Formats: sequence, C-alpha cells, structure tokens
Amino acid sequence: MGELATTPENYEKMGLSMTIEHVQHLEQVEEHLKREVEIPNKFIIPGDTPVGAALDLACAIIRRAERMAVKLLHDRVIQNGEVVRYLNRLSDLIFILARYVEVKSSLAELPE
Repeated sequence: MGELATTPENYEKMGLSMTIEHVQHLEQVEEHLKREVEIPNKFIIPGDTPVGAALDLACAIIRRAERMAVKLLHDRVIQNGEVVRYLNRLSDLIFILARYVEVKSSLAELPE
C-alpha cells in the first residue's frame, strides 16, 4: 500500500498505482472461493481455527484501513478511488478465505 504512504508531491514518481484490474483480480479469486464453500447467512463467531482466527483479525484490520482510506479520499489526500475499492474487495476475500479454511479444516478432522 505504498500508494497510501506516498506523499502527494512524490505520487507521480511512484510508478505503480491501484487499478480496476487489481480490484477485478480479487473479485475473480473471491468468486472461485465462493464456489468452493458456502458462506453462512447468519452471524459467524470468528476463530474456529487458529488460521481462521488470524484471517478474521486480518479482515478487521483491512476494514479499518478501508475506513481510513475513505477519509483520505474524502479529504482529497489521495486521489485514487480504486484504493478504497481494493481494500473493500480484499477484506471480503479474506473473510471468505477464513470460512474456506475453517470448512476445509473441519472436513479434514471428520472420522472416516
């Protein structure tokens, strides 16, 4: 997230910025995982597994970053709205990945 850390006067020198293609890539991965695991339509208690708990924590941290990026965009500190979209899609993807890991972990523990 160098784009968020770069000062406005150095923004042009940065070279790489978030694009719609970055966002679309996350959406494609998200759709692939959704075909693998059903997302419950109810409240989820995070942290069924240590890996799931770490992913849920990461999701919460990314959501916080997203809120900060929205404020920066609103205050015109950053210009690229794709940063906010990327963080939003990333947090959704991490949430789904946590459910995926938990489902796969519970399947691995079932007796044969």
